[in-house]
Amino acid sequence: MKKNHAKTWTANLALLLFSAVLCLVFMETMLRQLLNPADYIAPEIVDHDILGVQIKPFSAGHDAWGYRNPSVPDFADIVTIGDSQTYGFLSAAQDAWPAHLATKIKGSVYNLSLPGHSPVDYYYLLTDKAFPLKPSVVIVGFYLGNDLLEAYRSVYTKAYWKNMRKAGFVPTEDIPPSSVQWVRRNDPRFSGVRGYLAHHSIIFNIVTPYLLDSIQPLKAKGIGDTPNAVWLQDDTHHIQTLLTPLQRWIAINLRDQRVQEGLRISLDVLRRMNVLCLERGIHLIVALIPTKENVYSDHVHDLGLAQVNRIREIVLNEEQVRKTIQSTLRKYQIPSIDLFGPLKEAARTQAIYHRRDGHPNREGHQAIAEAIYPYLLKKTSLKHSMPRVGQAQH
Repeated sequence: MKKNHAKTWTANLALLLFSAVLCLVFMETMLRQLLNPADYIAPEIVDHDILGVQIKPFSAGHDAWGYRNPSVPDFADIVTIGDSQTYGFLSAAQDAWPAHLATKIKGSVYNLSLPGHSPVDYYYLLTDKAFPLKPSVVIVGFYLGNDLLEAYRSVYTKAYWKNMRKAGFVPTEDIPPSSVQWVRRNDPRFSGVRGYLAHHSIIFNIVTPYLLDSIQPLKAKGIGDTPNAVWLQDDTHHIQTLLTPLQRWIAINLRDQRVQEGLRISLDVLRRMNVLCLERGIHLIVALIPTKENVYSDHVHDLGLAQVNRIREIVLNEEQVRKTIQSTLRKYQIPSIDLFGPLKEAARTQAIYHRRDGHPNREGHQAIAEAIYPYLLKKTSLKHSMPRVGQAQH
């Protein structure tokens, strides 16, 4: 009797597991028809001699060049170049500010951005990828939160950029590690089954963020706060979000020679990019993207003296960097858009960043697009050339 009961129990369990697997396979198949894989599945990463790494062509919904677009067009009205802040990290492709901008101009915008790209990578991509698309406008999304340190790292670790190194320059610190967040192939957390699911399952990548968010309320009580991250809660203004002041401070600390050198390199790169664009009749625009810590700096009073002082330093350094960049851009007659004001204003009435991360959410990207759009109409001839309909290259 006991043997029959055990067999029945085993058979029922096997049937249940088989049904669950079948249901998951069906759901995964349906989701792949309804959703863009580029919004959920972790792409495969391959080496690149100049960029270091890039997304494998056609991986996880990316295009033939490995970028987050449906396809590579014959031409585009606008090309955006940047890092994760422009790529739309943690947001859907249609929610990134280049996609919002495409809707507003009723034209084509090709997003030539990836997490981890540095200003020298922007320069390389301008000539290698952007120019073949014959755009009227190129917009560089310059992120003040790490672009300076990334520019320094690229130039001083890659032989391709050794001509940009400063003669006799000896840094006081080691080369900083890359800030690339989606290179998971060497991350033990994304090995084995978890790694396979991250690269192949939409369901896994949908469920995981919700599980992380369920842990987030613990941080509101101070649990989990570290020197690297701190939970900001301002009930008066309905703000509940995570800040990473130490990481941002390291990347924009002007007392660090590496950051100073990264600023010099970045300014030189932007000047070179503008020269090349002028030769082709292309408008180059630099959009200065602030840090989340700066945008929320008016709400950090209760974080503790050490964190408040660090964020104050971030604000001061970021303001100095912004003014230096704007002054140099004016010298070379390169148009720029300061997004600090628009994002700070938008943050007064809504959450514009992902709760556990420093990247804009849909509303944040929308605010960026709305700030850039009027400038395009006022300062460029784009309105006279739209729309153009390109044929995709396969």
